[in-house]
Amino acid sequence: MSDSEIELHPVVSPFREVITYHRKETCNNCGSLNEIQRTDSMDNIIHECDTKCTCCGFRDHWVHGFFESMIDEYDACEKYQENV
Repeated sequence: MSDSEIELHPVVSPFREVITYHRKETCNNCGSLNEIQRTDSMDNIIHECDTKCTCCGFRDHWVHGFFESMIDEYDACEKYQENV
């Protein structure tokens, strides 16, 4: 293979990867608003919290950007991305 035939592929840095996070303010069961009970925070930034939906009563636990209920394939909450 000659140099002119070599196909170059850019390397994507893992630090530039687009990550989609769950908004803790919205229910992962129905998408309505959640009540939030902070369980871990630092400098007024919530790292972990328990949530309860004000509409359907669904209870969940949110940790560092993700709901635990995603393991059971719940996916109704609003989402946001960083590094876009």
